[in-house]
Amino acid sequence: MNFWLNYGAVWTNARDLPARRNRASYLGAYSMLCRCLLLVCSCLIVHASIVLGADTSSSLQAGPLTVTDSLPAAATHALHLATGETIEINVRLVTPSALPANGRVRVSWQLVKADDETLVPRPPEEVATDTRALDAFGIYTPPTANWSKLLHALDADVDLMYRAPVAGLYELTIAPEENEVALFRKPRWRESGSAAQIVAAPRQVAWPAGSQVKVSVLMKRLVVTPRREDRMFVELEPNDTPEQSQPIALRDTTDEYTLNVVGSGDDIEYFDNGNVGRSGDDWFRIEFPGRESRLLTACLTIPDQQVAARIRAYRVPPDKLEEFAAVPAAGTLLPLEEYTDGKNVNERNHQQEEQHRIAINRNLQPGGVYFLRVEANVPGYDLELRVVRPAPYDNPQRAVEQALYDHIGQVDSWLTNRPRGASVERRIRDSGNLLGTNCMSCHTQSGVWGPAIPLAMGYRPQNVQMWRHLINTCYQSLRPTNELKDAANNTSLRPLDIGDGPAGTRVAGHAAVSLERFWPARKLQGLQSRRAANYVLQTADPGGINAAGPGANVGQGVVFNYAGEIVWTAWQRTADPKYFHALEDKARRMLGINVKYVDDLAHRVEFFSRYFPQDYVDIAARVSVREALPDDQQPQAGTAARELDSKIC
Repeated sequence: MNFWLNYGAVWTNARDLPARRNRASYLGAYSMLCRCLLLVCSCLIVHASIVLGADTSSSLQAGPLTVTDSLPAAATHALHLATGETIEINVRLVTPSALPANGRVRVSWQLVKADDETLVPRPPEEVATDTRALDAFGIYTPPTANWSKLLHALDADVDLMYRAPVAGLYELTIAPEENEVALFRKPRWRESGSAAQIVAAPRQVAWPAGSQVKVSVLMKRLVVTPRREDRMFVELEPNDTPEQSQPIALRDTTDEYTLNVVGSGDDIEYFDNGNVGRSGDDWFRIEFPGRESRLLTACLTIPDQQVAARIRAYRVPPDKLEEFAAVPAAGTLLPLEEYTDGKNVNERNHQQEEQHRIAINRNLQPGGVYFLRVEANVPGYDLELRVVRPAPYDNPQRAVEQALYDHIGQVDSWLTNRPRGASVERRIRDSGNLLGTNCMSCHTQSGVWGPAIPLAMGYRPQNVQMWRHLINTCYQSLRPTNELKDAANNTSLRPLDIGDGPAGTRVAGHAAVSLERFWPARKLQGLQSRRAANYVLQTADPGGINAAGPGANVGQGVVFNYAGEIVWTAWQRTADPKYFHALEDKARRMLGINVKYVDDLAHRVEFFSRYFPQDYVDIAARVSVREALPDDQQPQAGTAARELDSKIC
C-alpha cells in the first residue's frame, strides 16, 4: 500500500495505471468507501424522503438513462427537467488506462434554455448596496445552474445529485479536453515541495489519432421531498452560493434532536485540486423556528481525513431580516455577515497559519436565518447537525455528554488541519510529509486519553467516526518498526519540533494504555503500547512535556507519571521484571522532583495511588525470586524495596 503518490505518478503514462493502482489500493478502497457511504445513507432515507424511479420527467419516463459513449467524438445528452426535479448524474471512464498519456476529459452540465428566462440563476446586473459583494468572503462563483469537472486517469469519474433550479432544457457534454488547463499549476497553499517540478503536469494535451476511450453515463431520477420531521437529507447541487443554498428544515420544538446531511464533493478535482479554497463549497440554509435560543453543533464526518476541510457560518443581518427573510429571486444577492455567536473558544488558530474547523458551535436565535458553508474536499461526507440546549446544565450527566462530544470534535478538527505547517490541501505531495501527517502532537493526545475516562465509566461517543480517527492517529504517531532499538519513537523531524520523540512517545503511550483499559486494541495496533514501554526503557526522561505553558502538563511530574503508567501496564500484561524495575525507577525519580507546580504534586499523587502497587515490598520479593538472584543479592533487593516503600506517604 503506497498512498504517498508523488506528482510524477499522476502524470506519467496512463497505460501503466493498472500496475499503479495496485500500489494505490488504499485510494481505490477509499473511493469505494465514499460510494458506499452515499449508497447506504441514501437507502436509509427512502422511507422518509426519497423515492426512486418516480415518473416525473418526460425525458426519463422509461427509467434511468444508461449509455456508453466513445471518445474522442464529443457526446451530448439533453433532457428537460421541471423546477425542483432531482436526478443523479454519474459519468466515469470505463478503462482509465486507455487514455492517451496525461489525457483529460471534460464533463460539462449546462442549462441550455429555461422555460422562463427570468428565473435563471445569475449574478445581478448591478450589485445593490444593501447586499453582499459578488466575491464577498471569497465566494468564487456567481449563482449558476452549470457545472463542469475534469476527468483523468487518477480521478476517473464524477457522481452527484442535481436539483434543477429552474424548468428548462439541460445538456450533459463529454469531450476530450485539449485546451490549456491551469488547474494543476496553481500556487500551492502549504507544501510547495519539489515533486511538482520533477514531472510537471502539461498545460495542454492533444489526443493522438486512433485514441479511443469509452465513457459510461448514468442519469437516474430521484424524487426528493424533504419534510420537517425528516432526520436525514441528501446534499443537492447547485449549492455553491448562499443564494442557492439548500434548505435544511429545523423543527419547532424544545426537544433536542439530530439531523444528518449526506453530501458529496465529487464535483471537484480529487488528487491535485489547484482551486482548493475556491471550489466545492456546499451551502446550507437554516431557518430557526424555535421559540427559545438553542445551540447548533455542526460536525463533518469524513472517511479519509488526509487534507484540510472546514465549516463556516454566516447569517442574514438581523436588521435586514424583514426584507431578506425569503429565498432571493434570480439575479438578487443576499446581505451576509460572518456569524460567531456561540463559537467554541477552541475554534482558533493554534500552531496553525489559518483556521480550518470541521466541528463548530453557534447559537440559534428565534427567527434567525443562518448559513453553513461546507468545504469537505472529499467525494463523500456526512454533516451532522445537533440542536441542543446550551450550557449550563442542571444534570451533570448531560454536561459530561456534551463535553465529550465537544472535546472529540474540537481535537479532531485541530488534527484535520495539521499543526506546525504539516497540513496539506492536496493529496499529491512529497512523501517527506509522511511524518507530519502521522504526528498527533503531545497535548492533542488528550483527544484519546480525555474521552477514555468517561467512556470507561459507561458513556458512549456520539461522533463515532471522529473518535475512531483520533484512535488511529494515536497509534499511527507511534511508528511501528522492525528494529527494537527504534521502539516507538514519536515523530521528531521538521516541520515538527526537534526532540518530541522522548516526550511525545510518553504522551502517546499514556493515551494508548488509557484507551486499552476498556477498548481492546485491534490486532494491527496491539503491540504499539508495548513498543512505547520499550522506548521508555531505552531513553532518558525529558525535562517536561511540550504544552501550552506553566500549569498545563509542565515539569517532570507528568513525564514520570506517564512513563510509569506505560511500564506498569507492560508489567501487568507480561510480568517481565524489566518493566517492574522501570516502574521502581520512575517511583524514585518521582520522589526526587522539586515540586514547582500543582501539576507536579497531582501527578505524584496519581502515580502512587493508581500505578505503584500497594503491596510493593511483597511483589519486589517475588520478582527477585523469579529472577533467580544469587542468595547474597536477594537481601539487598529486599532492603532497597523497603527503603523505597518507606518514603512513600
